[in-house]
Amino acid sequence: MRKSLMILFATCLLAALASQALAQTPPPPPKVLSIFREDVKAARGTAHEKLEAGYVAAMRKAKWDTYSLGLSSLSGVGDAWFLTGYPSLEAMETDRRNIDKNAALSAEFERLDEQDAQFRTNQRQMIARFADDLSYQPSVDIPHMRYFDVITFRVRPGHEAQFGEAARLIRDAYMKAKTPNVHWATYAVMSGAPAGTYLVFIPMKSLKEIDASMEAEKDFMMALGEDGGKKLEKIASEAYVSMESSIYAFSPRMSYVPKEWEDADAAFWKPKAMTVAKAPVKRAPAKTASAKTSTETKP
Repeated sequence: MRKSLMILFATCLLAALASQALAQTPPPPPKVLSIFREDVKAARGTAHEKLEAGYVAAMRKAKWDTYSLGLSSLSGVGDAWFLTGYPSLEAMETDRRNIDKNAALSAEFERLDEQDAQFRTNQRQMIARFADDLSYQPSVDIPHMRYFDVITFRVRPGHEAQFGEAARLIRDAYMKAKTPNVHWATYAVMSGAPAGTYLVFIPMKSLKEIDASMEAEKDFMMALGEDGGKKLEKIASEAYVSMESSIYAFSPRMSYVPKEWEDADAAFWKPKAMTVAKAPVKRAPAKTASAKTSTETKP
């Protein structure tokens, strides 16, 4: 049976089988998400991550009260994402103004920015708003997650309503199939990307959840039904310009997270500092022992 891009999307969503539930309901996703994406040069990922840890150290020293989650790509282009959530655009503006007012923090950021440029080929800043009506059970125990499957949709102008219809069809099928541990959060990009861009974040604790999704696909397809499948295929052919799925791993070294996250899983969120191997010291011959020697640190 031929499957459209939307059916593939539905299959990807089954990868969101959460393995653990909290005694209390986790908070919902932030209403506004600031996304800073850096395209990282080939073979420079480790050095880039080490430098990014400097930003985390600077914010920790300043005892900053706005946090960010760093992600490293496992598929797709080699890039890193930095996610910062806010309750509103006003709160985002206030946070940036406060950074500008903090001379020490601003100076350190500028110093790190100059060094960071050597690892990047491009960068993009996006601002997105949370679309609760296009999400399904979005409140998740994020501190215990390890990956996001990020699905990027580009919807044709004037077809946003069809995208919403597809999301509701998929959500209703999951409810009918009685799969309570499926979660996803949808964000509509407001600025920084082409109009009609939507980002769907699917949290995973382990990549083996993708394996489990294959077994659960049958139940979803039965709940969706033949008519629902045909509707999704029609929407995919009419409404979508493109769809891309990429898996990102949480990077604790590039993340500045609240103490509650660290307490939830200290072994993951408080890793040991990265060390850089040093080249052996080259000793001068005895007759030139007074000459200076040097060591070279390679990232």
